[in-house]
Amino acid sequence: MGLSSMVTQVLQQSLFVAHDTPATHGAGAYNAFAITGGPVWIKAILEYNDTAIAGATTTAITVGAVAMQVGALSVLGAINTMVVSPLDAAVAKIAPALAVQMPSLLGFATNVGVVASPGVNITVTFAGVAMGAAENVSYYVVYQKLTPQSLIA
Repeated sequence: MGLSSMVTQVLQQSLFVAHDTPATHGAGAYNAFAITGGPVWIKAILEYNDTAIAGATTTAITVGAVAMQVGALSVLGAINTMVVSPLDAAVAKIAPALAVQMPSLLGFATNVGVVASPGVNITVTFAGVAMGAAENVSYYVVYQKLTPQSLIA
């Protein structure tokens, strides 16, 4: 195996992190990320409270048309708390906390992630009480590239 092949193989086995900009969101769907270039293996999706969230804003995440949890969960919580998606349509999210397991306590036991193709969006749907003007949340996706061109951005 040549050096180029070895470097490509190592990069494909590495974990990558996509991150969006902290923002305030109103009710409705928000396309947080797009998958391009090739398929990816999603290991975790994290909702991070960049500020304290006082309203009972609820979120539901989908990858394409596939739900990443059963129902929706409030992201109400203190600054620096987070919610991790279970990556499983049959498992509920765990409430915001300062430390959580990935993909979640229950989700990790039921699957090892989600595979998605280019052209698919990772969408967060906001419902319930709207976020306040000074409240910010951001999203992280931990993933593995299945081709060198694969990207989540």
